[in-house]
Amino acid sequence: MSKIVVNISSYKRDEGLKKVISSILHKCDKINVALNSFNGEIPDFLYHNKINILITDNSKGDAFKFYFLKNHDDVFYITLDDDINYPENFIELIIQKCEQYKRKSVITYHGRTFERFPVKSYYSSPSKRFHFLNEVNSDVKIQFGGTGLMCFHTDLLKIPFDYFKYPNMADIWVGKYCIENNIEIICAEHRKNLFTNIDFQETIYNSGVKNDRIQTLVVNSIYDKTIKLDFGNSDIVENKITPIKIEEKPIPIKSTIEKSVKKINYEKVNQIFNNVPSHRSVRTKTITGNSTLKTNSSMINKLILNKKKR
Repeated sequence: MSKIVVNISSYKRDEGLKKVISSILHKCDKINVALNSFNGEIPDFLYHNKINILITDNSKGDAFKFYFLKNHDDVFYITLDDDINYPENFIELIIQKCEQYKRKSVITYHGRTFERFPVKSYYSSPSKRFHFLNEVNSDVKIQFGGTGLMCFHTDLLKIPFDYFKYPNMADIWVGKYCIENNIEIICAEHRKNLFTNIDFQETIYNSGVKNDRIQTLVVNSIYDKTIKLDFGNSDIVENKITPIKIEEKPIPIKSTIEKSVKKINYEKVNQIFNNVPSHRSVRTKTITGNSTLKTNSSMINKLILNKKKR
């Protein structure tokens, strides 16, 4: 039987992240959590053998939900947000819907379809919108699905992580990939208030709704092949679009991270990952591209126990 892997990208929302994880932890086989703009403290509730942690510099934003996709085969790959309350039976519901479509469609509970192209604004141009907070009477095929309530089987698609060329646009990149590869996205029927918001003032929608030039450009490029996107050097170059610079600032990683009396030694973590004997000098592994560090709760606990024995 295919395993169930949940993936969450979180930006300094420990309270929301804790609620989401507690609601699905016992329903899945693994949870990958990307801690974007990590501040040095790993919350206690992430200390679990089912949870893998990815520490990032937030250079890809919500796209880090798809970072582990390349590592998983024969799994139901579920992507969630840290600002949504999911029903107790959410995992069962979305898996059942995937099976209903014979694992040949991407399933979500939120999304939109534009009436015509080109669009003047991704957020404001006329479209058929299907919101996770509202009732959707029947399953409907859409162009862009919400990645905060999404599931697909890895036999269906494997989006390369470098396909997400601009941060906090995961819904659009997934939609673009599916359209280009003739993969159907289904917004599943659901009743009103099946989902509720965990209120936070800062959201991707709130930050992008007044300035969606990049989102609009990418959407139009799907259907207008004369539009050229150049993301080299982290710039966007197009006739009527002002170039925007993306500053990728690797997070400064100290030799230890303090959490109460617990200390995590990053050199020790990298030793274990690389099977390097502890008596040898260790050079910290450099990850090109985005500055990330992978670990998991069982690994963390092992380090803590070793520390206490000394």
